[in-house]
Amino acid sequence: MTKEEKTINGTKYHKDIKDNTWFAIRMSVTPKQRQVLFHYLVKRKSKTEIGNTLKTSDAAVNGLIVGAAIRVARHGRHWKCCEFNKNTTVAEIKTLFLHLHKTGVCNIDKNRETDRMARKRQKEKNRIWAKISAQRYRQQHGCSYRTTRYQRDSKFRLNHRISRGIAYSLKAGKGGVSWTCLVYYTIDELIRHLERLFQTGMTWENYGKGGWEIDHIIPQSVFNFTKPEDEDFKRCWMLSNLQPMWGSENSSKGAKLEKHFQPSLIFGEKEA
Repeated sequence: MTKEEKTINGTKYHKDIKDNTWFAIRMSVTPKQRQVLFHYLVKRKSKTEIGNTLKTSDAAVNGLIVGAAIRVARHGRHWKCCEFNKNTTVAEIKTLFLHLHKTGVCNIDKNRETDRMARKRQKEKNRIWAKISAQRYRQQHGCSYRTTRYQRDSKFRLNHRISRGIAYSLKAGKGGVSWTCLVYYTIDELIRHLERLFQTGMTWENYGKGGWEIDHIIPQSVFNFTKPEDEDFKRCWMLSNLQPMWGSENSSKGAKLEKHFQPSLIFGEKEA
């Protein structure tokens, strides 16, 4: 449907069919066209120089200049200039642009600052939206990803269990510190230690619920520690105190001690 239009004092208006109101048709050159016109007319740079700066061809630069000229000619009233029409020449537009730039009606520096502020506002909006989108994605896909990896990646499963085990054994947790920073071995060294003690039938595929578990030879409950710096924490989680054991055997063993063990005294004992 063709919109109803009319001209008042040289300014074109179109009618909004829904609420029967009139809006002025306002249109100016794009930021890129302003940039090209500014360098071509004010700075007196050639089309080739502008093309090299913008990494484009002379023909593209010429198209920007002509396109801007046509848009200014069609909507000259928006820039408070004399009456123009579609037959206005590019030379006349150049004269107009120089006049508008000098008088401040179309100041390239002012327009550049306006564009910069608009980009800054849009950048902030994009940053906020990206943060919201990331949170939504993690909520929708994060749990399923971790669950799948926990089931398929034995190293990930072992790392997760040791991390949780150490955190639960400490009164104030790990405080966001990686568990490998609290003990004297890495995840790979732990894997090699456990593999050397594997019983018949033990594999990384049957590690966890229904299979084998990591057992503390001297149970955690008999140690006396509240923070990683305590001597008993190191004794509890040292490699020599960890062994693979079938889940059923580990449950029946519980916190039983096979031989006498003397926990360290936190208060009064010198920390290592």
